[in-house]
Amino acid sequence: VLKIKNTTFIEAETEGFVDEGDIADYAKEAVKNLSAAEIISGFDDGRFLPKENLTRAQAATIIYKAASR
Repeated sequence: VLKIKNTTFIEAETEGFVDEGDIADYAKEAVKNLSAAEIISGFDDGRFLPKENLTRAQAATIIYKAASR
């Protein structure tokens, strides 16, 4: 969705996630950009849980936020 809309990301400082070391190297920039754009936010305890599966509700929320930009 973001690629189709030619979305550009502005460099922004984000606090990062407690489990940032578990995020695959290829995905770190995307996670940082999506977090800075407030499309993803992780969990209340500061974790991102990169090795867990998304629920349908979580995936729908991400798609909705991306499409609404």
